[in-house]
Amino acid sequence: MAGKGLQLGKLLTLGCLALLIATPSLAAASSFESLQACARAVNAGHVPGSRDAALSRGVNVTTLFDPAPPGQDAADIQTLKAVGIRHIRIPIDPMWVLSWPATGTADNKLIRLDNFICAALRNGIAVILDNHGGDLHPTDASSAASLPRLGAAWDRLAARYAVFTPDLMFFEALNEPAFTDSKRWEPWQRDILAHIRVAAPNHTVLLTASPDSTPWGLSALTPLPDGNVVYVFHFYSPGLFTVQGAEWMKPSLESIRGLKYPAEPENVKMVKDRAEASHRKGLANYGRDYADTHALQAEIDVAAKWAQANHVRLIVTEFGVFNGAVPPESRAAWLRDVRQALEQRSVGWTVWEYRGGFGVASDLEHPCGPRASARAALGLCASDRQPR
Repeated sequence: MAGKGLQLGKLLTLGCLALLIATPSLAAASSFESLQACARAVNAGHVPGSRDAALSRGVNVTTLFDPAPPGQDAADIQTLKAVGIRHIRIPIDPMWVLSWPATGTADNKLIRLDNFICAALRNGIAVILDNHGGDLHPTDASSAASLPRLGAAWDRLAARYAVFTPDLMFFEALNEPAFTDSKRWEPWQRDILAHIRVAAPNHTVLLTASPDSTPWGLSALTPLPDGNVVYVFHFYSPGLFTVQGAEWMKPSLESIRGLKYPAEPENVKMVKDRAEASHRKGLANYGRDYADTHALQAEIDVAAKWAQANHVRLIVTEFGVFNGAVPPESRAAWLRDVRQALEQRSVGWTVWEYRGGFGVASDLEHPCGPRASARAALGLCASDRQPR
Protein backbone atom coordinates (compact mmCIF):
# COMPACT_ATOMS: atom_id res chain seq x y z
CA MET A 1 0.00 0.00 0.00
CA ALA A 2 2.73 2.48 0.93
CA GLY A 3 4.54 1.94 -2.35
CA LYS A 4 1.37 2.43 -4.39
CA GLY A 5 0.54 5.60 -2.47
CA LEU A 6 3.98 7.01 -3.19
CA GLN A 7 3.64 6.21 -6.87
CA LEU A 8 0.21 7.89 -6.99
CA GLY A 9 1.62 10.99 -5.31
CA LYS A 10 4.43 11.17 -7.85
CA LEU A 11 2.01 10.80 -10.75
CA LEU A 12 -0.25 13.56 -9.41
CA THR A 13 2.72 15.89 -8.93
CA LEU A 14 4.14 15.17 -12.37
CA GLY A 15 0.75 15.68 -13.96
CA CYS A 16 0.29 19.04 -12.33
CA LEU A 17 3.79 20.19 -13.21
CA ALA A 18 3.00 19.29 -16.79
CA LEU A 19 -0.01 21.62 -16.62
CA LEU A 20 2.18 24.43 -15.35
CA ILE A 21 4.66 24.18 -18.20
CA ALA A 22 2.01 23.67 -20.87
CA THR A 23 2.41 25.76 -24.01
CA PRO A 24 0.00 28.69 -24.51
CA SER A 25 -1.77 26.88 -27.32
CA LEU A 26 -2.53 23.93 -25.06
CA ALA A 27 -3.51 26.18 -22.17
CA ALA A 28 -6.05 27.98 -24.33
CA ALA A 29 -7.97 24.72 -24.74
CA SER A 30 -8.41 24.27 -20.98
CA SER A 31 -11.67 24.97 -19.15
CA PHE A 32 -13.51 24.57 -15.89
CA GLU A 33 -13.76 20.85 -16.65
CA SER A 34 -9.99 20.47 -16.32
CA LEU A 35 -10.11 22.29 -12.97
CA GLN A 36 -12.80 19.88 -11.80
CA ALA A 37 -10.63 16.94 -12.88
CA CYS A 38 -7.77 18.35 -10.83
CA ALA A 39 -10.12 18.75 -7.85
CA ARG A 40 -11.18 15.12 -8.08
CA ALA A 41 -7.54 14.03 -8.01
CA VAL A 42 -6.65 16.35 -5.11
CA ASN A 43 -9.71 15.46 -3.05
CA ALA A 44 -9.38 11.71 -3.60
CA GLY A 45 -5.74 11.70 -2.52
CA HIS A 46 -6.18 14.04 0.45
CA VAL A 47 -6.10 12.79 4.03
CA PRO A 48 -8.30 15.08 6.16
CA GLY A 49 -6.35 16.92 8.83
CA SER A 50 -6.26 20.07 10.86
CA ARG A 51 -7.02 23.25 8.97
CA ASP A 52 -5.06 25.04 11.67
CA ALA A 53 -1.95 23.21 10.46
CA ALA A 54 -2.63 24.30 6.89
CA LEU A 55 -2.89 27.92 8.07
CA SER A 56 0.17 27.78 10.33
CA ARG A 57 2.85 29.24 8.03
CA GLY A 58 2.56 30.66 4.55
CA VAL A 59 3.64 33.21 1.99
CA ASN A 60 1.87 35.71 -0.25
CA VAL A 61 2.37 35.08 -3.97
CA THR A 62 1.75 38.55 -5.41
CA THR A 63 3.40 38.30 -8.83
CA LEU A 64 1.53 35.34 -10.27
CA PHE A 65 0.10 37.39 -13.12
CA ASP A 66 3.40 39.04 -14.05
CA PRO A 67 5.52 37.72 -16.95
CA ALA A 68 7.71 34.83 -15.83
CA PRO A 69 10.19 32.45 -17.48
CA PRO A 70 8.92 28.97 -18.38
CA GLY A 71 8.84 26.67 -15.41
CA GLN A 72 9.09 29.37 -12.72
CA ASP A 73 5.68 28.64 -11.20
CA ALA A 74 6.50 24.95 -10.86
CA ALA A 75 9.93 25.71 -9.40
CA ASP A 76 8.45 28.16 -6.90
CA ILE A 77 5.98 25.56 -5.64
CA GLN A 78 8.75 23.00 -5.21
CA THR A 79 10.86 25.54 -3.27
CA LEU A 80 7.97 26.44 -0.98
CA LYS A 81 7.17 22.80 -0.37
CA ALA A 82 10.82 21.99 0.39
CA VAL A 83 11.14 24.68 3.08
CA GLY A 84 7.91 23.69 4.82
CA ILE A 85 5.45 26.37 3.70
CA ARG A 86 1.92 25.12 4.44
CA HIS A 87 -0.15 27.64 2.48
CA ILE A 88 -0.02 30.26 -0.25
CA ARG A 89 -2.14 33.42 -0.27
CA ILE A 90 -3.02 34.77 -3.71
CA PRO A 91 -4.42 38.32 -4.02
CA ILE A 92 -7.23 38.46 -6.59
CA ASP A 93 -8.66 41.58 -8.26
CA PRO A 94 -12.48 41.32 -8.12
CA MET A 95 -12.86 43.47 -11.23
CA TRP A 96 -10.94 40.80 -13.14
CA VAL A 97 -13.21 38.11 -11.69
CA LEU A 98 -16.27 40.02 -12.89
CA SER A 99 -14.77 40.06 -16.40
CA TRP A 100 -14.70 36.26 -16.64
CA PRO A 101 -16.97 34.94 -19.39
CA ALA A 102 -20.03 33.19 -18.01
CA THR A 103 -19.36 30.20 -20.25
CA GLY A 104 -16.71 29.09 -22.69
CA THR A 105 -12.94 28.97 -22.63
CA ALA A 106 -10.95 30.76 -19.95
CA ASP A 107 -8.12 33.09 -20.95
CA ASN A 108 -4.45 32.33 -20.30
CA LYS A 109 -4.40 34.42 -17.10
CA LEU A 110 -7.17 32.34 -15.57
CA ILE A 111 -5.60 29.14 -16.85
CA ARG A 112 -2.34 30.09 -15.14
CA LEU A 113 -4.18 30.70 -11.87
CA ASP A 114 -5.99 27.36 -12.19
CA ASN A 115 -2.77 25.50 -12.89
CA PHE A 116 -0.88 27.18 -10.06
CA ILE A 117 -3.63 26.37 -7.58
CA CYS A 118 -3.84 22.81 -8.87
CA ALA A 119 -0.07 22.29 -8.52
CA ALA A 120 0.03 23.79 -5.02
CA LEU A 121 -2.84 21.65 -3.76
CA ARG A 122 -1.45 18.48 -5.31
CA ASN A 123 1.77 19.17 -3.43
CA GLY A 124 -0.13 19.51 -0.16
CA ILE A 125 0.15 23.30 0.01
CA ALA A 126 -3.15 24.98 0.91
CA VAL A 127 -4.39 28.09 -0.90
CA ILE A 128 -6.01 31.26 0.44
CA LEU A 129 -7.80 33.24 -2.27
CA ASP A 130 -7.77 36.86 -1.10
CA ASN A 131 -10.25 39.36 -2.50
CA HIS A 132 -7.81 42.25 -2.67
CA GLY A 133 -10.34 44.94 -3.50
CA GLY A 134 -8.58 46.86 -6.27
CA ASP A 135 -10.86 49.42 -7.90
CA LEU A 136 -13.76 47.96 -5.91
CA HIS A 137 -12.08 48.48 -2.54
CA PRO A 138 -14.90 49.88 -0.41
CA THR A 139 -14.53 53.13 1.53
CA ASP A 140 -16.94 55.33 3.44
CA ALA A 141 -17.76 57.12 0.17
CA SER A 142 -17.81 54.21 -2.29
CA SER A 143 -19.37 51.33 -0.38
CA ALA A 144 -22.88 51.62 -1.81
CA ALA A 145 -21.54 51.07 -5.33
CA SER A 146 -18.63 48.71 -4.71
CA LEU A 147 -19.84 46.22 -2.12
CA PRO A 148 -22.66 44.66 -4.19
CA ARG A 149 -20.12 44.06 -6.94
CA LEU A 150 -17.74 42.46 -4.45
CA GLY A 151 -20.53 40.04 -3.58
CA ALA A 152 -21.04 39.25 -7.25
CA ALA A 153 -17.30 38.63 -7.63
CA TRP A 154 -17.43 36.17 -4.74
CA ASP A 155 -20.35 34.37 -6.36
CA ARG A 156 -18.02 33.54 -9.25
CA LEU A 157 -14.79 33.03 -7.35
CA ALA A 158 -16.23 30.71 -4.71
CA ALA A 159 -18.23 28.71 -7.24
CA ARG A 160 -15.10 28.06 -9.30
CA TYR A 161 -12.77 26.99 -6.48
CA ALA A 162 -15.10 25.46 -3.88
CA VAL A 163 -14.71 22.23 -5.86
CA PHE A 164 -11.51 21.66 -3.84
CA THR A 165 -11.48 20.11 -0.38
CA PRO A 166 -12.18 22.61 2.43
CA ASP A 167 -9.07 21.33 4.22
CA LEU A 168 -6.87 22.96 1.57
CA MET A 169 -8.90 25.80 0.01
CA PHE A 170 -9.67 28.96 1.99
CA PHE A 171 -11.45 32.20 1.06
CA GLU A 172 -10.53 35.63 2.50
CA ALA A 173 -13.50 37.99 2.34
CA LEU A 174 -11.65 41.28 1.73
CA ASN A 175 -8.18 42.70 2.16
CA GLU A 176 -7.95 45.69 4.53
CA PRO A 177 -11.42 47.27 4.31
CA ALA A 178 -11.24 51.04 4.62
CA PHE A 179 -14.32 52.04 6.63
CA THR A 180 -13.34 54.45 9.37
CA ASP A 181 -16.15 53.05 11.54
CA SER A 182 -15.77 49.31 12.06
CA LYS A 183 -19.49 48.97 12.79
CA ARG A 184 -20.35 50.18 9.28
CA TRP A 185 -18.23 47.37 7.87
CA GLU A 186 -19.83 44.57 9.87
CA PRO A 187 -23.12 44.22 7.91
CA TRP A 188 -21.22 44.31 4.62
CA GLN A 189 -18.87 41.57 5.78
CA ARG A 190 -21.89 39.53 6.83
CA ASP A 191 -23.30 39.95 3.33
CA ILE A 192 -20.01 38.93 1.64
CA LEU A 193 -19.86 35.83 3.85
CA ALA A 194 -23.39 34.92 2.76
CA HIS A 195 -22.33 35.14 -0.89
CA ILE A 196 -19.36 32.83 -0.23
CA ARG A 197 -21.47 30.35 1.72
CA VAL A 198 -23.80 29.72 -1.24
CA ALA A 199 -21.04 27.83 -3.07
CA ALA A 200 -18.81 27.00 -0.09
CA PRO A 201 -20.89 26.04 2.94
CA ASN A 202 -18.10 23.95 4.49
CA HIS A 203 -15.00 25.97 3.62
CA THR A 204 -13.26 28.10 6.23
CA VAL A 205 -13.62 31.81 5.47
CA LEU A 206 -11.19 34.47 6.68
CA LEU A 207 -12.82 37.64 8.02
CA THR A 208 -11.32 40.90 9.26
CA ALA A 209 -11.97 44.29 10.80
CA SER A 210 -12.02 47.82 9.47
CA PRO A 211 -10.14 50.01 9.07
CA ASP A 212 -7.11 48.29 7.55
CA SER A 213 -7.23 44.92 9.36
CA THR A 214 -5.46 46.20 12.48
CA PRO A 215 -5.44 44.51 15.91
CA TRP A 216 -7.32 47.53 17.32
CA GLY A 217 -9.97 47.16 14.63
CA LEU A 218 -10.47 43.54 15.66
CA SER A 219 -10.87 44.54 19.28
CA ALA A 220 -13.97 46.56 18.28
CA LEU A 221 -15.42 43.88 16.00
CA THR A 222 -18.42 41.76 16.93
CA PRO A 223 -17.70 38.18 15.77
CA LEU A 224 -20.24 36.65 13.43
CA PRO A 225 -22.24 33.57 14.52
CA ASP A 226 -20.36 31.27 12.13
CA GLY A 227 -17.97 28.82 13.77
CA ASN A 228 -16.12 28.04 10.55
CA VAL A 229 -14.26 31.33 10.22
CA VAL A 230 -10.80 32.63 11.15
CA TYR A 231 -10.15 36.30 11.87
CA VAL A 232 -7.36 38.23 10.16
CA PHE A 233 -5.11 41.06 11.17
CA HIS A 234 -2.06 42.51 9.43
CA PHE A 235 1.16 43.53 11.11
CA TYR A 236 3.75 46.04 9.89
CA SER A 237 4.59 47.83 13.13
CA PRO A 238 6.56 49.99 13.49
CA GLY A 239 5.98 51.35 10.00
CA LEU A 240 8.98 53.68 10.08
CA PHE A 241 11.14 50.56 10.27
CA THR A 242 9.26 48.03 8.11
CA VAL A 243 8.59 50.36 5.18
CA GLN A 244 11.70 52.58 5.41
CA GLY A 245 12.97 53.80 2.06
CA ALA A 246 9.55 53.54 0.38
CA GLU A 247 8.88 56.60 -1.76
CA TRP A 248 5.35 55.32 -2.56
CA MET A 249 4.20 55.73 1.03
CA LYS A 250 2.22 58.85 1.98
CA PRO A 251 4.09 60.67 3.38
CA SER A 252 7.18 59.31 1.64
CA LEU A 253 9.62 57.32 3.78
CA GLU A 254 12.42 57.58 1.24
CA SER A 255 14.56 59.72 3.57
CA ILE A 256 14.53 57.02 6.29
CA ARG A 257 17.31 54.57 5.45
CA GLY A 258 19.49 52.21 7.44
CA LEU A 259 17.23 52.21 10.52
CA LYS A 260 18.07 49.23 12.71
CA TYR A 261 15.87 46.90 14.75
CA PRO A 262 15.92 46.63 17.71
CA ALA A 263 16.38 50.37 18.09
CA GLU A 264 19.90 51.56 18.93
CA PRO A 265 20.28 55.17 20.18
CA GLU A 266 23.27 56.08 18.00
CA ASN A 267 21.69 54.59 14.90
CA VAL A 268 18.35 56.33 15.53
CA LYS A 269 20.14 59.66 15.94
CA MET A 270 22.06 59.18 12.69
CA VAL A 271 18.89 58.29 10.75
CA LYS A 272 16.93 61.13 12.36
CA ASP A 273 19.59 63.68 11.40
CA ARG A 274 19.26 62.69 7.72
CA ALA A 275 15.48 62.23 7.61
CA GLU A 276 12.87 64.78 6.64
CA ALA A 277 11.84 66.94 9.56
CA SER A 278 8.31 65.52 9.55
CA HIS A 279 9.66 62.09 10.58
CA ARG A 280 11.89 63.16 13.45
CA LYS A 281 9.29 62.91 16.20
CA GLY A 282 8.26 59.47 14.98
CA LEU A 283 11.88 58.34 14.94
CA ALA A 284 12.36 59.59 18.49
CA ASN A 285 9.32 57.54 19.53
CA TYR A 286 10.72 54.55 17.68
CA GLY A 287 13.98 54.81 19.61
CA ARG A 288 12.05 54.93 22.86
CA ASP A 289 9.54 52.13 22.18
CA TYR A 290 11.35 49.53 20.07
CA ALA A 291 14.60 48.82 21.87
CA ASP A 292 13.08 45.41 22.71
CA THR A 293 10.04 43.33 21.79
CA HIS A 294 7.57 44.68 24.37
CA ALA A 295 5.76 47.06 22.00
CA LEU A 296 5.46 44.39 19.27
CA GLN A 297 4.06 41.86 21.70
CA ALA A 298 1.65 44.35 23.25
CA GLU A 299 0.13 45.14 19.85
CA ILE A 300 -0.22 41.48 18.95
CA ASP A 301 -1.81 40.86 22.34
CA VAL A 302 -4.61 43.31 21.51
CA ALA A 303 -5.81 40.83 18.88
CA ALA A 304 -4.86 37.70 20.83
CA LYS A 305 -6.82 38.74 23.93
CA TRP A 306 -9.85 39.63 21.81
CA ALA A 307 -9.69 36.22 20.11
CA GLN A 308 -9.38 34.43 23.44
CA ALA A 309 -12.33 36.33 24.91
CA ASN A 310 -14.48 35.53 21.86
CA HIS A 311 -13.26 31.94 21.37
CA VAL A 312 -12.16 32.50 17.78
CA ARG A 313 -9.00 31.72 15.82
CA LEU A 314 -6.54 34.19 14.30
CA ILE A 315 -4.15 34.43 11.38
CA VAL A 316 -1.88 37.26 10.23
CA THR A 317 -2.14 37.14 6.43
CA GLU A 318 0.38 39.95 5.94
CA PHE A 319 3.58 40.91 7.75
CA GLY A 320 6.95 41.78 6.28
CA VAL A 321 9.74 44.26 5.69
CA PHE A 322 10.42 46.32 2.55
CA ASN A 323 13.87 45.50 1.23
CA GLY A 324 14.70 48.94 -0.16
CA ALA A 325 16.78 50.43 2.66
CA VAL A 326 16.70 48.09 5.66
CA PRO A 327 19.84 46.49 7.16
CA PRO A 328 19.53 42.73 6.42
CA GLU A 329 20.30 41.68 9.99
CA SER A 330 17.58 44.00 11.30
CA ARG A 331 15.06 42.69 8.77
CA ALA A 332 15.77 39.14 9.95
CA ALA A 333 15.54 40.14 13.61
CA TRP A 334 12.11 41.77 13.13
CA LEU A 335 10.78 38.80 11.14
CA ARG A 336 12.04 36.42 13.82
CA ASP A 337 10.53 38.38 16.71
CA VAL A 338 7.13 38.76 15.05
CA ARG A 339 7.00 35.16 13.87
CA GLN A 340 7.89 33.84 17.32
CA ALA A 341 5.37 36.12 19.03
CA LEU A 342 2.62 34.86 16.72
CA GLU A 343 3.52 31.20 17.14
CA GLN A 344 3.65 31.57 20.93
CA ARG A 345 0.02 32.69 20.76
CA SER A 346 -1.01 29.96 18.26
CA VAL A 347 -1.59 32.55 15.52
CA GLY A 348 -0.93 31.43 11.95
CA TRP A 349 1.09 33.66 9.64
CA THR A 350 1.58 34.52 5.98
CA VAL A 351 4.67 36.57 5.19
CA TRP A 352 4.40 39.37 2.64
CA GLU A 353 5.72 38.38 0.08
CA TYR A 354 7.51 35.75 -2.04
CA ARG A 355 8.69 37.96 -4.90
CA GLY A 356 8.52 41.75 -5.02
CA GLY A 357 9.72 44.65 -2.90
CA PHE A 358 9.23 42.73 0.37
CA GLY A 359 10.28 39.44 -1.22
CA VAL A 360 11.83 36.49 0.61
CA ALA A 361 12.35 34.33 -2.49
CA SER A 362 16.13 34.77 -2.59
CA ASP A 363 16.29 33.73 1.08
CA LEU A 364 14.14 30.62 0.65
CA GLU A 365 15.90 29.49 -2.51
CA HIS A 366 19.24 29.17 -0.71
CA PRO A 367 20.38 26.90 2.12
CA CYS A 368 20.08 28.03 5.70
CA GLY A 369 23.05 29.61 7.36
CA PRO A 370 23.37 33.39 7.72
CA ARG A 371 21.52 35.00 10.61
CA ALA A 372 20.40 37.71 8.20
CA SER A 373 18.41 35.19 6.16
CA ALA A 374 14.63 35.44 6.21
CA ARG A 375 14.51 31.65 5.92
CA ALA A 376 16.16 31.22 9.30
CA ALA A 377 14.14 34.08 10.78
CA LEU A 378 10.90 32.43 9.68
CA GLY A 379 11.89 29.11 11.25
CA LEU A 380 12.06 27.37 7.86
CA CYS A 381 15.36 25.62 8.38
CA ALA A 382 15.11 21.88 8.96
CA SER A 383 16.58 22.23 12.46
CA ASP A 384 13.93 24.82 13.42
CA ARG A 385 10.86 23.42 11.72
CA GLN A 386 8.37 21.43 13.73
CA PRO A 387 5.00 20.12 12.55
CA ARG A 388 2.07 22.31 13.51
